[in-house]
Amino acid sequence: IAASQGQGRIHVATTILFDDFDRGFAMMEHADRAGCTHVLLGYPPSFNPKTDREIFDMSRQLIQAANVGVMLYPKFDFARVPAEAVVEVLADLIALPNVFAAKIYDGPFFEA
Repeated sequence: IAASQGQGRIHVATTILFDDFDRGFAMMEHADRAGCTHVLLGYPPSFNPKTDREIFDMSRQLIQAANVGVMLYPKFDFARVPAEAVVEVLADLIALPNVFAAKIYDGPFFEA
């Protein structure tokens, strides 16, 4: 209702942060159909990539699943991928056309 009533006057977003990627893909498509202008995109707690490339590939698939703006909500505590590599993945993801921001809450940016 908010997206249809506020179309052109307000920005409407939702968070994509579920227990699995299938729900994330479904919600990306739903957000687009519902008229959301953007989403906050996170990762399922069970996502344990082996490489930084796996993070990039899965993120890109989600980002390209719908025509909405994306704010990344990265995590830096993957067991097998160092935080510094995640930072490089972020730089690559930000180059995608509909990514406009990242919400940084933790990670190597805050180390003393």
